[in-house]
Amino acid sequence: TEGSVDLARLAGLSAAGIVCEIANDDGSMARMPDLERFAEKHGMAILTIADLIAYRLQTEALVSLIAETEVELDRTRTSWRACVFEAVHEGKQFLALVKGQPGPERPTLCRMHTGSSLADVFSSTPKEGARNLGEAIDAIEAAGEGVIVYIPPGPDLKGELELLARRSEPKSGPNSAPAPSVTRPHGGALREYGLGAQVLRSLGLCKIRLLTNNPRKIAGIQGHGLTLIESVPLLGMRGV
Repeated sequence: TEGSVDLARLAGLSAAGIVCEIANDDGSMARMPDLERFAEKHGMAILTIADLIAYRLQTEALVSLIAETEVELDRTRTSWRACVFEAVHEGKQFLALVKGQPGPERPTLCRMHTGSSLADVFSSTPKEGARNLGEAIDAIEAAGEGVIVYIPPGPDLKGELELLARRSEPKSGPNSAPAPSVTRPHGGALREYGLGAQVLRSLGLCKIRLLTNNPRKIAGIQGHGLTLIESVPLLGMRGV
């Protein structure tokens, strides 16, 4: 699956020829209980992608801090620390906006925000863009400390426009055909959330309160040495 391939890449594996599934005798795909019985029967050990990720987190850094400065946000008129991290093996950069002095001992309010030039700057929709980003900033400002990891958009503005149009269109009914898939210009979400989780780890965070209504983002940061204390919903937003 796409998620498996993304996690495999993050774990340092080849995406081709390694990711596979084991079938049960009846042809169904084996799940963890089936695999555990199979491993016990054949005297095998089970190593998960999360185990590989955890090992790499302990032995190497996948992101590095390359620049930082103090900035005053227009929205709050207060000082935040802006930190730029770069994914070592991908050349992709992430922006972390840090409020206060978050540390490992306290649960920290965090937002993982996938950027869009159109939605963030020009045309926010109820499900995407500056509205939820602003709400996250307000929540962290009120808490006195927290982190926003901003995943910048790619250069494909046409793809962004098509994706924005899809999310703005109301569904015609329960039997309406699904909208055609649009390739995200900045790659797989799970891999990017995993690298974003490394940014949080690099900032010294261990316990987080994640600002999101989307379980995909929660799944994307599992196995990265972070303890998810709670998921904090974005009020008035759906699926962001």
